[in-house]
Amino acid sequence: MRYERRCMESDLQFSQRCVHVEARVQQSIEYIEAQLDAPMTVAEIANHVFLSPAHFRRVFKAGTGEAVWVFVQRRRIERAMAMLEQTDRPIVDIANQCGFAHQAHLTRLFKRRFGITPGRVRSDANSARSISSSLTARDYSTSCP
Repeated sequence: MRYERRCMESDLQFSQRCVHVEARVQQSIEYIEAQLDAPMTVAEIANHVFLSPAHFRRVFKAGTGEAVWVFVQRRRIERAMAMLEQTDRPIVDIANQCGFAHQAHLTRLFKRRFGITPGRVRSDANSARSISSSLTARDYSTSCP
């Protein structure tokens, strides 16, 4: 009977600990998203959620399936992709706004992840926009012979 009670208590404690860890991972993700454009370290993120850097790395990987820095770089590259497709800002400005020290770093990681350079994405997005605008500008009200 005593053993069963301990098991039940430890299951409850384990469950509470899991909820607590999930909350810390979620807080860290929110912090990362808010700070994507700024330089950050794993130690700063860990400090924000009141964990040691080593423990935070383990908790984050267990919670997300990705290492902290892989997650940060992936989110920065995804943000850069969206900005390339949706804006006409220069690539160097996009690199800076996404937290990269220089455009070459963005280009290297971008090509590794997507197999294409940011310049190519930009030119493809511009081509798609010009085709789209020319299609909507045409007058389709003329009748066919």
